[in-house]
Amino acid sequence: ATFFMLGKNAEKYPQLVSRVREGHRIGNHGYEHLDGYKTSSDVYLENAQHGSMFTGTKLFRAPYGRIRPKQYRVLNRTYRMAFWDLLPGDWDQSIDTETVWNRIEKKARNGSIITLHDSQKAFPHLKIILPRLLEHFSAQGYKFPRLPRRQ
Repeated sequence: ATFFMLGKNAEKYPQLVSRVREGHRIGNHGYEHLDGYKTSSDVYLENAQHGSMFTGTKLFRAPYGRIRPKQYRVLNRTYRMAFWDLLPGDWDQSIDTETVWNRIEKKARNGSIITLHDSQKAFPHLKIILPRLLEHFSAQGYKFPRLPRRQ
């Protein structure tokens, strides 16, 4: 899998970063979880660069999937940009786990990038959804590769 980490968490837990690297890919999610639409480009771009110092990667996924065209153009010169196509709402405590699962099952397709979260808010859904997702789609012949490195 590819795990997009906040730089501030990677800085705080470097041993976790090392463990994840043993079998997975790490992506940069910025130093802090900034919304590109609500943040000046200078601050946003600095935040992305600062995050890469601790994640050690040039793979970037914009928090909230929101980024201004200028921010994208500048970051795309240095980073491989990743965007999701399926955001099932695992962090939303107002919906039940079955709703999250139904969104995944109904909308996932070959090549989908499904965004799931490791937050305390998302964990009640995640601990059920992730094993179910892997079992369900593996049985259909799907693979779960890491995102490739920028060429």
